[in-house]
Amino acid sequence: MKKIAFASLIALLFSACAPALTPVPSPVEESPTPAATRTPVPPTSTPTATPMPQLTMENLKSMSVEDRLRMAPQAESAPEDVVSSFVAGESAKDIAWSGKSLTFWDRVVAYEGTTKSGEKVTLYYDLESGQWAKQYADFDEVSKIPADEAPGVMVVGGQLIRDKEQFDFPWINQPKSVTEDGKIIYRNSELDPIVAWDQVEKKWLTPEQAGVVWTTEVWKQKLSQTIVDRNGISWVPLPALNETSDFITSETELIMLTDANAFLILQPSGVMTVGGGRKYVLERFRQGATIITLKNTNVMTPLDYLKGTLRTAYGLYGIGEREVRVEIRPVTEYDIGETQWEYLELDWILTLNLEDGTIVSPVFGLYKGRFEVGKDDTRYWNWIPIEKTGLPINDKNWLDEITKAGYIKYIVN
Repeated sequence: MKKIAFASLIALLFSACAPALTPVPSPVEESPTPAATRTPVPPTSTPTATPMPQLTMENLKSMSVEDRLRMAPQAESAPEDVVSSFVAGESAKDIAWSGKSLTFWDRVVAYEGTTKSGEKVTLYYDLESGQWAKQYADFDEVSKIPADEAPGVMVVGGQLIRDKEQFDFPWINQPKSVTEDGKIIYRNSELDPIVAWDQVEKKWLTPEQAGVVWTTEVWKQKLSQTIVDRNGISWVPLPALNETSDFITSETELIMLTDANAFLILQPSGVMTVGGGRKYVLERFRQGATIITLKNTNVMTPLDYLKGTLRTAYGLYGIGEREVRVEIRPVTEYDIGETQWEYLELDWILTLNLEDGTIVSPVFGLYKGRFEVGKDDTRYWNWIPIEKTGLPINDKNWLDEITKAGYIKYIVN
């Protein structure tokens, strides 16, 4: 594997490691596009099928995929008002269904079918809330849903959204599902806020009205705060970013770049995504994400921002920010002719100790792609693929197992 050198200014910004900062106490699939022919859902429509018992997260975590699918109802039992919201004049019993599969959040079941006229349709059932998802064209339709019929899951503008937390582990930083002032936030599989329900005022709000979307202006304000890094040094991230990076302002700028460019995607949810090929970055830009790339495109790797985002998340957590988190897009998305890699020291990652002694990170989760680990005397050509360590790696204990086994280096490739 070949490592392309960092830009000198990026190296100055994104280097440094030291003892862990004591924290202040306190997840991509694309949604299938629903059929275009539809009938608006009457706001007072009454379900025609008996609601299924909802499963708790405890139930779901203990069930296999096969068991979850067996618990899901048959597509033929979908209520008429749900089916009519996707395709007009059809009954669920008259649609030819091709089976069901587990999709978003590993708890939503998708049913693919074909109508008599040959039109494709996809219905969704949420195992956790025990609800079928109705489709609404836009916010105007959603705003007509009565207070006592606010759903747990629905399709809005072609996107499946729900009002639950994305992650099963309470220590992971994540965008809120309910704000402190009582607004329920509905998010898609990318965690983008789509609509909000104000439980106090009893009305529907856009993400802007609810104040829960991280626009470019919000990101610039957050990154203009003085934070303290792991060396105890106070700094402000944004000025340094401006010296070495560009904010993308148009699709034309993105089209001129390549998959090998280093991208930092500041998501509308508060998540900082490192990497991502140009296709994904362009899609997220169109959906409201703030995109940053390096000015010097001759010396880079797609993951050049990894150390910097971990450092920033570390500091922002220390001043009370609880929505900022770092994620990595799989390196396999890059079509650049060779494997790219990036390494970090494990003590660059903000960690917490649970009551049972388990070491976790609130700002960085298990990378689901390929990664290797090394000890203090490990040379870069002798790093160990995680699957060869024999450690029982999973979402909860990955960092705990690696750390307690004596590994202090982590490489993504």
